[in-house]
Amino acid sequence: YTARLNFEDILVPSWAAGFSAYGCACAEYEYRADKTAQVSIANAQADLTVFAAAINRAWEELKERVSSEFAKSGVRKEEIEFRHHLCVQYVGQLNDVEIQVPFDRVVTSEHVQTIIDLFEEDYSKMYSRAARSPELGYLVTTAIITGVVDSEKPNLPEEPLGPEEPDVRFQQTRQVYYKGSWTEAKVYEMERLKPGNRIRGFAVLESPNTTFVVPTGYVTYLELPFQKVHEMQSSHKDPDRFWKMLQIAQESVPWDDKILLPYAEHLYVVEKPDKSRVVKCNCGHEFCDVKQNWKLKVVIYVRDSKEKINEIYPDMLGCDPDWMELREYICPGCATLLEVEAVPPGYPVVFDFQPDIDTFYEKWLNHPLK
Repeated sequence: YTARLNFEDILVPSWAAGFSAYGCACAEYEYRADKTAQVSIANAQADLTVFAAAINRAWEELKERVSSEFAKSGVRKEEIEFRHHLCVQYVGQLNDVEIQVPFDRVVTSEHVQTIIDLFEEDYSKMYSRAARSPELGYLVTTAIITGVVDSEKPNLPEEPLGPEEPDVRFQQTRQVYYKGSWTEAKVYEMERLKPGNRIRGFAVLESPNTTFVVPTGYVTYLELPFQKVHEMQSSHKDPDRFWKMLQIAQESVPWDDKILLPYAEHLYVVEKPDKSRVVKCNCGHEFCDVKQNWKLKVVIYVRDSKEKINEIYPDMLGCDPDWMELREYICPGCATLLEVEAVPPGYPVVFDFQPDIDTFYEKWLNHPLK
């Protein structure tokens, strides 16, 4: 998944739920309040009296609202870090863009110019630089204040690094099918590996909640960089992260249909030239309209006998086929295993979810689809 992607580093937790809970425990406390402003200005050289007064007045009111919420938890106003945001759009257009500004009051024309520059920078990322329309003037639709208070952080120990070579006593081998051919893989239990171990592909690291594949030519290492984990989990995320991930996904597939939404592992909702929306595999195989259940359009292999279940689970560790069957949903285009269901025999095929794409784009992203 990370080939050709310009990531500085990738962390793979053995227990994703615990990793998520750790991030929640380290996150800052935050309250957010917003108020409609609806105040415009032609450019940074225009009279800013009315414009600045409306924004400053709204920010002050919102600070009191946020402070009162924190006061219920015994947090004093002087302990709060206030962050100042605005929703800005071109006058006459429908969609605004939220920005964070580096000052707490609008006082000078330089402040107005900063608002304009930040807005146009983000606007250009979303719609392209050619779509900018500064001749229309600028409208601040909403003033926003977020109040942030640091949370108590756990004191995490640094474990000493061991040898690079893992203990071979815990190594097994297995034939795995990867990219059209069988290859021998070294198999490790993730919990038995030690900090400092380096695993060279082809290898499979197994844990009750995670299976991590290391292809040939790749190396992974076990380390516990707690400060990096803390920074990744507790810091604010990029406001344009959805667009970045969408761009990465679009560049990773061999077809040109516009991706609207990552739908599941290997699956996307794409927009066709006729504006229809279909579920599509990253290999290019198209299943059905997004309103239909894509699982009904795939190859389904059902493990409904003890012999079939024992192919993947050792005896006594698999389910009882009288009570449960395993359904494997396989792409007919590339033979990728897309999903597995564990359900009672005869249970209807599960329709995972039907995304409301228009509402997501309009209400969450402030970017209605045309």
